[in-house]
Amino acid sequence: MKRKLYLWACLMVALILLGAAGPAAAIDDSPQQGAEQAWNVSYVGQFGGRSDTTAVRGNRAYLGVGPRLVILDISRRSNPVVLGQTLPLPGLVRGLAVGMGRVYVAADSAGLSVVNVSDPAHPFQIGLLDTPGQALGVAVGQGRAYIADGEAGLRVVNIHRPAQPVELGFYDTPGNAYGVAVTGRTAYVADGLAGLRVVDVANPERPLEVGSCDTPGEAWGVAVAGPYAYIADRDGGLRVVDVSDPAHPAEVGFYDTPDWATSVAVPPPARGKGGAYAYVANGATGAGLQVLDISDPAHPLPVGSTMESSSAVVVAGHYAYAADWENGLRILDVSKPCQPRQVGFYHTSGSAVGVAGAGGRAYLSAWGEGLHIADASDPAHIVEIGSLEGQGWYKHMAVLEDHAYGACGWGGLRVVDVADPAHPAEVGIYTTPGHAEDLALWTTDDPPGLYAAVANALEGLRVVDVSDPAVPVEVGACDTPGQAFGVAVAGGYAYVADNEAGLRVLYVADPKHPVELGSYDTPMHALDVAVTGDPSAGSGRAYAYVADGGSGLRIVDVSDSAHPFEVGHWTTPGPAISVAVRGSYAYVAAGDGGLRVVDVSDPATPREVGYYDTQGWAQEVTLAGDDIYLADDLGGLLILRFGEGSQ
Repeated sequence: MKRKLYLWACLMVALILLGAAGPAAAIDDSPQQGAEQAWNVSYVGQFGGRSDTTAVRGNRAYLGVGPRLVILDISRRSNPVVLGQTLPLPGLVRGLAVGMGRVYVAADSAGLSVVNVSDPAHPFQIGLLDTPGQALGVAVGQGRAYIADGEAGLRVVNIHRPAQPVELGFYDTPGNAYGVAVTGRTAYVADGLAGLRVVDVANPERPLEVGSCDTPGEAWGVAVAGPYAYIADRDGGLRVVDVSDPAHPAEVGFYDTPDWATSVAVPPPARGKGGAYAYVANGATGAGLQVLDISDPAHPLPVGSTMESSSAVVVAGHYAYAADWENGLRILDVSKPCQPRQVGFYHTSGSAVGVAGAGGRAYLSAWGEGLHIADASDPAHIVEIGSLEGQGWYKHMAVLEDHAYGACGWGGLRVVDVADPAHPAEVGIYTTPGHAEDLALWTTDDPPGLYAAVANALEGLRVVDVSDPAVPVEVGACDTPGQAFGVAVAGGYAYVADNEAGLRVLYVADPKHPVELGSYDTPMHALDVAVTGDPSAGSGRAYAYVADGGSGLRIVDVSDSAHPFEVGHWTTPGPAISVAVRGSYAYVAAGDGGLRVVDVSDPATPREVGYYDTQGWAQEVTLAGDDIYLADDLGGLLILRFGEGSQ
């Protein structure tokens, strides 16, 4: 029964969280940095993020890493070296096209970003065009950029003056435009559930659809070689479409790839015919990159594959370059298509799901990628110094002296020795009976000890003695009626964010016998909690600040632990997922609402005094000194600072 409740809770939380540049001016453009939507919160630094796209020109590879464009020297393919990277662009890097000294970036909700890369050590944004949808793919040619703009369809942009891109025209495709390829006067749009759309762009001010071909899956990527278009069709695999007559495109062949086909590359055609091989980025580990013989387009045949996951692929010469979601860039020798082999790798940190900061270091957990440790003593130049792959992922972390403690989902509680951050080592494991979602540490004086309160979604609160980091031992437990997603400890009390069961208050001064004293049923889904004050002190007030999903921030008076009651609330623009409190301010990670700063000096009348709209999905916030550390999912780790008058 509990497992069913937990699966239902996970569903509810998911719903809550739910070419050439043409005639070019001299490359003397002045830098422009797309300003984030912010008020009283300033940007300090950024690190990591997911890699969704890559492009190659000569001996340089261009890789999207979260909101940054990273330029790599690949002259030695066994050892890619970073030449330079942009400051965070105003949106996540979803698609890339390389021109003469410039890279055109499909920057998600920010539209088209134009980056000057003439000096690869110092790339910078020179132009920006905010398209009406989500820019997910881009192609360039004849002084124009063609943007696959999600639900806003195909946008055609004049880039003769790269610092001032101007939309010329558009065609509102019936689906969601994910990818685009252009040959001559024709654009081929991978249009999601609407399949392939063939658009005449001879008149850029009035693009006109001339043909279409529905596909069984969801068209995400497209490549054109000779008379054929090759569609990466997600669960529909690779579809081969004859486009020799653009008005009547027709599918002639397909191959059902083992996972989701998200991108496809076809080397240049030989003697006017289709290329001999198609390279399909095929999602998850175990399916990886699929190499298909397309000599007979009606019958694509698999000839080779890799095990590593991939989200996008380009091919140049004898090498394939695969963006690998959470891992970075893989360089593969495909001179023998039946035996592709990795020859180089550039590692990135992946999507940020949890974060902690201590002693000038940032501790970042990524989906499926374990723990990353970065030197953040200079937040403007964060550098990874160590990493550790782990079972599950470190969803939430706490750092104390030389150890990091992680709530790792099905992996339970993990203890990592970080005394040497370049070589972190897992030294202790306690496999919780359910799903470890969050943890909080506290000490006792009599007898002296260190304990971790673990919010365990299937089994309530577990109390684990971690006095010996190598031998964590459960000493007590208290079931809760909901799904324990968050926990805070103060003054001998544990406060559990218990999903649909709201806030639960437990007495844990005796760690071996935790017992529930009181509760408050919040309106929605309690996902996280922070506490100020000490109800055991007998003076003053104590408050719990609950991140309550769709109902925002709830402020609960817990001075009387047996009878907590709400005193105030603030509705955040996105779902309140995580909360941290310092002084008179609560900092809320609010999903697509970014970071929100709320003045809680008067708990009965909280008011917003700052915000920072992030590029990703703000899902955990923690505080370190004067800095705010924010795990922004695909956007990586952000370090921010709050202050009156900050921008």
